[in-house]
Amino acid sequence: MASGAYSGRRAPNDRSGEHAAIQQVIARLEAAYADRHSKEWIRAEVTAARHRFRNARVRNYVPILVERAARAALDNLEA
Repeated sequence: MASGAYSGRRAPNDRSGEHAAIQQVIARLEAAYADRHSKEWIRAEVTAARHRFRNARVRNYVPILVERAARAALDNLEA
């Protein structure tokens, strides 16, 4: 392959796929918790959960970890 040619792989710091996955997480949580929490509160919990994983070296699992943490926080608010 020629130098500078596109290899089909994302650059290590390209988080566009992660951003899209987080948007899907937000949509799922908004659907699941629409009757119990505002969209703003759900987004705030997702943001807080995402912040916890901001320095994770392996980014593949960040969206699922964010979703689990946000769900736990939203469920705890109901208890």
